[in-house]
Amino acid sequence: MESLLLKEVKEKRMDPKQYGMFVDNMRLKHGKNQLYGTNIEFSRELMKEMPPMIDSIETTNKVRKEIGLDTLKEG
Repeated sequence: MESLLLKEVKEKRMDPKQYGMFVDNMRLKHGKNQLYGTNIEFSRELMKEMPPMIDSIETTNKVRKEIGLDTLKEG
């Protein structure tokens, strides 16, 4: 499904943010970190919103640029 939707984003028939949220939601449901960093996470321990859990800011910003999203700032 991800590859089909990516094609729609590249053809400008799907909003990149919606695509990123879909991918990130699926990754979170499977216990993985976000790829696009589109979802704010909530820490129950600290009772506050936290930055998205991603593997690498460089990788995230690279894939965000590829689909037309702005880059994230570190932290």
